[in-house]
Amino acid sequence: VVAGSCWAGSQVQINSYSVTETFSESHPSVRTLRLVERKLNGLIPLEISLSARDPDQFLDPEIFHRVLEIEDFAREMPGVLSVQSYADLVRVVLVHWPGRRVSETDRELVPAGETGHKRLARTTGFISKFSDSFRFDSYLTADGQRARVRIRLAEIGSRQTLLLLNQLEARLATIFPADRKYT
Repeated sequence: VVAGSCWAGSQVQINSYSVTETFSESHPSVRTLRLVERKLNGLIPLEISLSARDPDQFLDPEIFHRVLEIEDFAREMPGVLSVQSYADLVRVVLVHWPGRRVSETDRELVPAGETGHKRLARTTGFISKFSDSFRFDSYLTADGQRARVRIRLAEIGSRQTLLLLNQLEARLATIFPADRKYT
C-alpha cells in the first residue's frame, strides 16, 4: 500500500492556484495583477547568489562577462520582467565615464586581462563612495566574494516557474562550472 501510494503521489503534477490560469486576461483580477507587475517590475522575486573563493573575483573581466551572460539568458526567458546585478550598475557608470563612447560593447568597456580588471576595480571604487545612493552593496559584497543577480518574474504559474528555474539552473551550471573557484 505504501509503495503504491508513493508511486501514485510521484505522478501528480503540481500547479498551485494561479489567477492567470483560472481567469482570462480581460478579468479584473488578472488586469489588476498585470498592472501591479508593470508598476513594480513583477511580484515574484528570484535571486541568484554567486560565491567566489578569492577576494575581488567578481572584478575579473571573465567573471564579469559571465554574470552578464546569465543576465542576458534570463532576460530572454518567458515570464522574466527584469534582471539586475552589480554588472548593470558598473556598465552604466562605465558608459558615462569620461572618454568612453556610448556605442562601446561590453567587451570594449571591460576588455580581458589587466586593463579590464583595473577598469572594474576603479569603477567599483567610485561606486562604493556612493554606496547608499547606488545600493551597490546589495549586489556585491565589500570583499568582492559574493554577488547577487536579482530577477523579477511575472505570475506564470508554478509549473512554468519550475520549468524556468530548471532552465536557469542548467545554464548557470554551464556558465559557472562547479569545479571552478566559484559556486
